[in-house]
Amino acid sequence: MKEVSLNYLRKGDRGRIQGISTSEEGRKHLNRLGLVVGATVEVVATYQEEMIVGVKGSRLGLSKEYTQAIQVERVAFEASALVPLSQVVIGETVRIANVKGEPLLRKRLMDMGITKNAKIRVLKIAPLGDPLEVRVRGYQLSLRKQEADFIETVAIGGTNDA
Repeated sequence: MKEVSLNYLRKGDRGRIQGISTSEEGRKHLNRLGLVVGATVEVVATYQEEMIVGVKGSRLGLSKEYTQAIQVERVAFEASALVPLSQVVIGETVRIANVKGEPLLRKRLMDMGITKNAKIRVLKIAPLGDPLEVRVRGYQLSLRKQEADFIETVAIGGTNDA
């Protein structure tokens, strides 16, 4: 994959550090914080000139100077970690990793707010498994099981509202 600077990643994206191009003092500072070559970082939030990243269980605030100096390779979710939304249990909150299917179906789902990195919580499942009621972006939505099969998710745990 292509290397980019950390500031090109957006909220929810993950990257593996490939290099740090800053002064020796700056590199030592970042290393003490756990930002070393080979470490995986996840973007928690972005602000105008700053970014909050998660690395090794900690959250760090970084200035634009540092995010531009850190070169990363984007990391996709492992295929074994992906679960179709139709297989998620009631009460679980997950993050959408991918929306598959025909272009018209994908567009329809994305128009409803089902987009990559959005949090989605399964609220109810009908007795025969079809439809599912979910909460995404603050509103409730019913999906057919067939549609939910096209939505790949990754567990983030907890029962927080989506």
